[in-house]
Amino acid sequence: MEFVKGLILYGVSLFIIYFVIETAVKNGINHSRIGRLLEQEHKRDTDYPNKTSRFDAFVKNDLDN
Repeated sequence: MEFVKGLILYGVSLFIIYFVIETAVKNGINHSRIGRLLEQEHKRDTDYPNKTSRFDAFVKNDLDN
């Protein structure tokens, strides 16, 4: 029974640590000067919905033959 409690506590601890680190990194990058500069220079693919990804272009062009 102690082993099961330990596993549950370990899993919950990992989840909490993951959530805290992910939030800190995401907020840190989005609010930093470098993060804003990179976002301005390199727009995300979601900004251009008609643009196909490299994988889609590869599948469309190479696998049709």
